Amino acid sequence: MKKILTLATSILLSGVMLTSCGKNNNHDELTVAPIKHHLIGFYVDNVLYSTIQVEENKVINEADIATPKKDGFTFVGWKNSNGDLFDFSQTITSSFNLYAYFELNGEGNPHEGENDLSVTDTKDPTKTYSLVIGWYGKSEKSGIDKTLMQHIYNNFIKYFRAQNVEEEVINNITVRQYGDETTKVAAMGELINNDGDADILLGVGVNITTTGKVETVARTDGVTFGEKAGRSIALVKETALGRDLFDYISSTDGQQFFNYDYHFAGDIKSCFIVNFYVNETLYISTLVNRGETINIASIKEPTDGDKIFQYWGDKDGREFDFTTKINDDISLYAVFKDPALEDPHKGESELNVKDTKDASKTYSLVIGWYGLTSTSGIDEATMQHIYRNIRTYLIGENVSTDVLDKISVREYTSAKIADVGTLVNNDGDVDIFMGAGGNMTSKGNIQTVTPEDLKLDFTITGKEVTKTGRAIGLLKESTLGRQVFTFMTSEEGKQILDYNYHYTK
Repeated sequence: MKKILTLATSILLSGVMLTSCGKNNNHDELTVAPIKHHLIGFYVDNVLYSTIQVEENKVINEADIATPKKDGFTFVGWKNSNGDLFDFSQTITSSFNLYAYFELNGEGNPHEGENDLSVTDTKDPTKTYSLVIGWYGKSEKSGIDKTLMQHIYNNFIKYFRAQNVEEEVINNITVRQYGDETTKVAAMGELINNDGDADILLGVGVNITTTGKVETVARTDGVTFGEKAGRSIALVKETALGRDLFDYISSTDGQQFFNYDYHFAGDIKSCFIVNFYVNETLYISTLVNRGETINIASIKEPTDGDKIFQYWGDKDGREFDFTTKINDDISLYAVFKDPALEDPHKGESELNVKDTKDASKTYSLVIGWYGLTSTSGIDEATMQHIYRNIRTYLIGENVSTDVLDKISVREYTSAKIADVGTLVNNDGDVDIFMGAGGNMTSKGNIQTVTPEDLKLDFTITGKEVTKTGRAIGLLKESTLGRQVFTFMTSEEGKQILDYNYHYTK
């Protein structure tokens, strides 16, 4: 594990207060104001290189910092935490750190390592690929031979890294040659269709969909590969990674990838800055290498008076998962609990979430939930908190008390989703059902208004259990039901499914 550098709070934040006085016995006649200084840290390859103190509202004397050296590289300047070159004419009003920025001397061999890239893979049915890139191996037609494809692939890898795609994803890309100098379009299409998992095809012609009989999602024509003009790029399958690459290489800039003398040089950062804030004040910074996790054990737990530190959260207050691999600069914020405040879940236990149907009543909304906690992540306390969040949302939308009082929340429990479906369908008046899996409409036979009204892949963070891949379905079309369903399935509304999240309006 590479070392992760952390900067102590005292270095980042402490101002140095200095006073000086002349010799004078009459203290009433002489008052000397304190002079505030800030500490600036200079780092080279994540190692502290130098520090200087700068007086408040003065500038850094750049000559005071010796120019760092690095074999094979030229020093360009000092960058701030945002990755921008620092302007030494700006006045200093706080403590911060700067990082040495170097550029490689000369270009060397721009194709170094390309011949190690595999561009003639074959399908392995035991593997799951993140992206399958195919190319027409008849170079006379496509303009692509193995050497050019290796260079194109190298450009792709550099592009993905510049887009902060994780190395694990990049390592699961496969590049395959379809056909050789004797292979015609129909035979090439048969090879592609037999594989059945190609996402993008390079060097094909416009007849790939007719003679080749390969169904495509999109195609870009008139592309030049090497010295061969008038070729095509085909998007065979719609995936996020495939679409992103297809759109870029279809652009004027992206088509340069197919020139053997062009070398993509996007901004590929090897490490990222993670800033930790306490009450909107920078507490500590750490540098994390690309694809690694934050060493949270190295971050001292912050304090804020009598408040109790809870966790580090994102800008929306959601707890950060420190198993996340870092591929971008991020900011995290300390979340505290005030012991003097009342229980944030106070009153929730009084909410009825195990209602039963009363044929004599008219309900404004019926919300059902899957009570098998090990599957749904929902127990009574969690559902009470979710219900409270929903009520807070509706109150903020000026829904009347009369309507709120006519909401019914009901638990449906069985080990088998088919039996749960029977319970829900027998009730016959559930508007929204949540906590089951995607099979609630198939095995459970719980039908939604339209197939699009079954939303999948929700995370329910319960009091005791957290479950991913959960579903929310709208079973009936009503004004209130549609409103609540739309809110719960929005990015903002998804947060109310967290037992620790308290919706405010």
